[in-house]
Amino acid sequence: MRQYFELDSREKKQEWALLILTIIVILIIGIGIYFQSHDKDYDSILVPLFFIISSCFFLVYSTNALGKRNLIQKWTPGYIYKILLFLTKKLMSSTDDNARAFVIKFLGITGLIISIGLFITSIISKTLHF
Repeated sequence: MRQYFELDSREKKQEWALLILTIIVILIIGIGIYFQSHDKDYDSILVPLFFIISSCFFLVYSTNALGKRNLIQKWTPGYIYKILLFLTKKLMSSTDDNARAFVIKFLGITGLIISIGLFITSIISKTLHF
């Protein structure tokens, strides 16, 4: 059964930030495809920019794990969230609320690790292109 929840004003701003960052990532990919098809090499700019914007996306995603946590439930694909919730309930023998809190914290920490990894990758890719 699907759970409905109301986002507060901070979570609405975070959701807008996630939407804007997603659009920017899609635009960067489109610009990269366009320039590659016209034999122009702008990888030294586009690749680090892609990694930095993606890092910002996962940073905004993971910071919601510290708040009301509704945005993580909304932006995580349903099958991933349900599988993690099921495994947490079965393996840790916890209640629904404790399992839900654990899964959200796990996704938040995972998003933070991905964000840090992407930021480091952007620094490495920037230094390799110069």
